[in-house]
Formats: sequence, C-alpha cells, structure tokens
Amino acid sequence: MSVNYEKRYQELKETFRLEYQSPPSLLHFLEKDVWTHTGLNPESEIKILELGCGAGSLFHEKYKRPKVVSLDLAPTALEYAREHSNQDNIIYMQGQWGGDFPYFPENEFDFILDAHCLHCLIEKEDRVKALKQAYEVLKPGGWMGVEHMVSHSGMEFDAPYQLFNNTLYYAGEPQKFIPHSIEIEEEIKAAGFEIRYLRVFETLKIIPVSGRATPLRSDPDLLRLLCIKTEG
Repeated sequence: MSVNYEKRYQELKETFRLEYQSPPSLLHFLEKDVWTHTGLNPESEIKILELGCGAGSLFHEKYKRPKVVSLDLAPTALEYAREHSNQDNIIYMQGQWGGDFPYFPENEFDFILDAHCLHCLIEKEDRVKALKQAYEVLKPGGWMGVEHMVSHSGMEFDAPYQLFNNTLYYAGEPQKFIPHSIEIEEEIKAAGFEIRYLRVFETLKIIPVSGRATPLRSDPDLLRLLCIKTEG
C-alpha cells in the first residue's frame, strides 16, 4: 500500500475537514445483498471484522447488536472514530490488512467486510497475504463481502492520473488497483474461498480520484462479491 493515508487524515484534521460519512454503496451492499444472500442476522450478536474503516464504522448508529472490530492503519482516523462513537459493540483497532495485521484467534468472525480496502493493495503479494489473513480468522461457514473497482473499456482519467497495468497512478505514485473482474475472482478462489455471489454493476461506479463527489460513466465499474469459508 503506497498511499500515506495517515498523512491525508492529518491534513484533513488540521484544516477542520475531517469527518465520517458512511459510503452509500457499502450501506446498500449490506442491506440489499449481504443480509439477503448470507442469511446472517444483523439483529444478533454476530462477530464482524470491518477492514479499512477510516474515520468511522459502517456499523455505527444503525447496527447495535453485532460485535464489530473496525480496523484501520491511520491513527488520526481511529482517534476521530473513537471520539465520535458511543457504541460499546464497536472496537476500533489499528492494523494493516495485508501487512502488520493484529492478532485474532483463528475462526473468530462470522462476517468480514472489505470496506474498500482491497483495491488499495497495489502489489499482488499484499493481496494474497490479506486474503490469507481474512481466511484464517473467518469461521468455517463464515462470509466475506467485497466491493471492488473493476475496469471496463470506457475508462478514462484526466492528468495527472494515469492507468498502467491495472494500477491507477497519481503523478507517478500508485493509488488504486483496478483489474478486470475475472482477476479478482481468481485471487479470491486461490485463497480458498468459495464464491456464492458475484455481480458487476455497469451503472454503479466507484470514484477513484480524490476531490470529486459525482461519479462519471468513465469511472471504474462496481463489483460486489460474497464468498464463504467452507473448510475448518
């Protein structure tokens, strides 16, 4: 992961622009796909690991029952999240998925949510490590949900952004991994997961650049994927 997210959060804090807003696509993913296709009950005390929570948890306010561990690598973001959370069922923890991952017992979680973190892992070896970490801490029969940017033929980026070998660069610095959906599918399967739901939305986009709130047709398509750990 090449982007210095801690620096970004520090700059936002210093300019009084640090805040948390739940990503609408992830909330929609939970409500329309995850609970429907997995059979998990968000009104029960299931154990959830949220990867890449940033300055707040997706499970804040609406979900009071699940036991949630929200993980991020940026201390400034986590400090903000803790200050603005009043839910005892959410624990904010520092760590890096695909890197310096915290210790969790094996087979600990019922559900793992990739909160737009996996496409920030540029190097394949980091993604392989990340998926291995997720597989180990997921219970047999547990689920992982992924929302990921994927490429299409009409993608375009304005300078200083440039796409090369499935990686989006900003002024020469790698920012996001944007492959074809088949590549994500293959990496998930190689990690031992069984994919139960996969859909690419051509009309739903993930904005890959900072400073813009309105999606464009030239932005990457949105992939949603649900997979299960089938072995103990």
